[in-house]
Amino acid sequence: MKTNRKVAAAVVSQPQNRRRDAAVANPAKGVAENILELYEKRTFCEDFPAKCKRFGHCLEKCEELRLHIIRYVYEEDKEPFRRCGNVYGLLAYGGTELLPATVLNGELVKIEEYPTIRELERWLDINERKNHE
Repeated sequence: MKTNRKVAAAVVSQPQNRRRDAAVANPAKGVAENILELYEKRTFCEDFPAKCKRFGHCLEKCEELRLHIIRYVYEEDKEPFRRCGNVYGLLAYGGTELLPATVLNGELVKIEEYPTIRELERWLDINERKNHE
């Protein structure tokens, strides 16, 4: 299936229903954590093992970035995909070919690829500046 990049870009750029409490307090650490939600399909890692291996290294760094990671696999439970409006819209337009989808603090930030550590650092830096304004 060929992805319609214009439609996919439009879905990613739509305003989000932001969760005001997306960055949650972690009492054990005494700091705010950011929530990184990954919407995946099981076959992505089978099809692209090198990308999954790189992302595995990225996940190891996530604790340093104060990220709380939640992973959803489409074949195991479709309900989280329905609850997240933009991910649901993404699937309606392009199907599971657009997965993985990355949602950071309620905002859809990347599709079709896992994020890199540099992207995560950049997004978190931007998020941090927004929270201090």
